[in-house]
Amino acid sequence: MYKLRLYKNQRSFYLHFCEAFFFPHQTSFVAHLNQFPSLPISSFSFKTDRLALLALKDRLVGGSPGALTSWNASLHFCEWQGVRCGHRYQRVISLNVSSMKLVGSISPSIGNLTFLREVNFSRNRLQGSIPRELGHLRRLRLLALGHNNLQGIIPVVLSNCSNFQVIYLDYNNLTGEIPFQLGNVKNLIVLQLSINNLIGGYSIFFRKSFILDCPLSSR
Repeated sequence: MYKLRLYKNQRSFYLHFCEAFFFPHQTSFVAHLNQFPSLPISSFSFKTDRLALLALKDRLVGGSPGALTSWNASLHFCEWQGVRCGHRYQRVISLNVSSMKLVGSISPSIGNLTFLREVNFSRNRLQGSIPRELGHLRRLRLLALGHNNLQGIIPVVLSNCSNFQVIYLDYNNLTGEIPFQLGNVKNLIVLQLSINNLIGGYSIFFRKSFILDCPLSSR
């Protein structure tokens, strides 16, 4: 298997991202991103965020000792493990449950967390498909689902997330073609798709200037 890497002159950005990705509980990738203009306030309430998180928890089983035990009624959901809320609206902006040995799947309810900027489910044992509902998260900048056992295709609707800067889907069992629409996401800097069973879709990326790491042939 061969890999293609295209580098833009943004290595400091990439180093910051790697620090956040490999040490997710010590720093937040969001802190290193440039600020975007505020989007209109969603009609979803605080209660919707809490219910969405609980629906996510219902699909996740196992895990390392203590994983997600704080996700209960005794604490406000902004104090739950791996959850970070914005100061202004107290809505969930970051969800980081990486390296918790979680088993299960990602609930479509994640699409109701409309203020999310960062999603990190990497380095677990998750199965199932990538929820199409992620395409509803227009504020999303980081999606890290690498090092799991996810199956199915990469949803085309992910290209609706125009603020995407980093996508990590490597080391899964994804199949089908790489959506060429991802090449039109103007803010995208890092796209990691290696160690999957993906085909095609590379030509559009040659016209982009970002870090691309994906197989040139199926595994």
